[in-house]
Amino acid sequence: MAGSKPHFAATLFSADMSTTAMSVAARNASGLEVFTAIPIRGATTWHNAPGFNLAPVPSLLLAAIDVFHREGWSFLDDAGTLCFSIRQHDMVLLDSDGDLLMPALSWQCNVATAEMHELQEMGIESIVGTIEERFILPKLLWVLRQEPALHERVAHVMTSGDYIAWKLTGAMRLSTSDALSNGLLNATRELASDAIAAAGLDPTWFPPVIHSGDIVGTIEAAGAEDDAFAALRACFNPSHWSVAAGLGDNHAGAVGCGLADEQTIVISAGSSGTVTRCCRPDAQRQGETLGFEYFDNTLLLLMLADCAVWYDRFLATLDGAEATDHETANAEAMATDLDRLQPITHETRDGTGGEIYPDGFDALDRGLRIASTQYAIAVALLRHVRTATREVIDADAPVHRFLLTGGLSRSPFFQAVLRAGIEGLCPGATVEVSSRTDRLAFQSATYGALINAAVAGGEGTLADVIAAWCPRRPCSQLEAGQQASLAQKLLRDVTGPAAS
Repeated sequence: MAGSKPHFAATLFSADMSTTAMSVAARNASGLEVFTAIPIRGATTWHNAPGFNLAPVPSLLLAAIDVFHREGWSFLDDAGTLCFSIRQHDMVLLDSDGDLLMPALSWQCNVATAEMHELQEMGIESIVGTIEERFILPKLLWVLRQEPALHERVAHVMTSGDYIAWKLTGAMRLSTSDALSNGLLNATRELASDAIAAAGLDPTWFPPVIHSGDIVGTIEAAGAEDDAFAALRACFNPSHWSVAAGLGDNHAGAVGCGLADEQTIVISAGSSGTVTRCCRPDAQRQGETLGFEYFDNTLLLLMLADCAVWYDRFLATLDGAEATDHETANAEAMATDLDRLQPITHETRDGTGGEIYPDGFDALDRGLRIASTQYAIAVALLRHVRTATREVIDADAPVHRFLLTGGLSRSPFFQAVLRAGIEGLCPGATVEVSSRTDRLAFQSATYGALINAAVAGGEGTLADVIAAWCPRRPCSQLEAGQQASLAQKLLRDVTGPAAS
């Protein structure tokens, strides 16, 4: 009927809660997708440590759903599956009534240095793997030392993703995706009860473990009238929508980029840059990467703390920066004389980034400055790529495919640099970027959670869904002679003394 409002019955729903936004997507049975992002609220501190109040979570999700409703989407018609991606290392403490005892301390909380060293000296890493300050196990010790009275009040410890799943389903579980990267599980992905008890903590605080991607339960209509999650549950067809165990953001991001086998590396040039690949849990490794869960495999990760953040810092220094959009800047970079690229050194001190530019850099033309900055960021990522390709000693086959994503991957010049560098490091490898042009093309964690919801809902294997949902094309490259010259320069810059 002419003028009738469109109606889309969603069967999948996902959300990625980062430090900046609640990014939400939905998909119907025909493959139509919708996306929105709501600025995050709730950032706070606890004893001067960074964290988040979780009280705004329902309203953030309701705001996203309201956007979808206005575009004709409904979650009440069909059965469906929902999955969350949550910033890793969020720690949630609840009392016996299920009330929050404090804000969720986030990945940005790195205060538990003394506790980390104590756990290391106890030999607990031999049970749970590498421990870092931001992990839940040392953070929990630190919290209880700040406020010893909490020890008697704590009844449940989990991640933010587990908390949201519980509020939707009534089932309290500990998803392995984040638990494994928080010092809470042993090598068989069971709760490391002995290690937790040895640390002076109560293993019964932690819910039963559930494998990432498995179904936690169904969304229930029941709930107290003053429960802020009640309105959120009411948006979904009760008992027909299932909630899959959540994924950590690195896990979800790799899924959303199309990581489905051990011969693929994903390079994400987002706010922070990451290089990830997966391997067998029993693989022999060099030990130069962090290890997380990737379903039945291990996700290997290297991070460039400043990536697009570094680039945005640079763009803010350009003359007329307020009038410079990314498309214009990328076009200027593509037209640059490669022989004039300038060296830029990037350093990180106390968690903050800083760049050292050559003398006279500010007087150079804009395109050269833009290209030099994109080139320097690419070199930093390629050094991580080089490490990642050598990490698995007993790999069944060498890495032969690279997938590029993230905001900087939209730049044709940046694509050409990464492609030239990778083809120099791994001759014969393919270097691809998403051929999608919609907003979800660069929302890999949100899309990964959507893919996981599809797999958990029985729509196919991970490899099958990725093959159908993640179309790719070769990365851009320069004219043949320029590309070859670029490859030679990159090989020197990536493998030279600064890369050791």
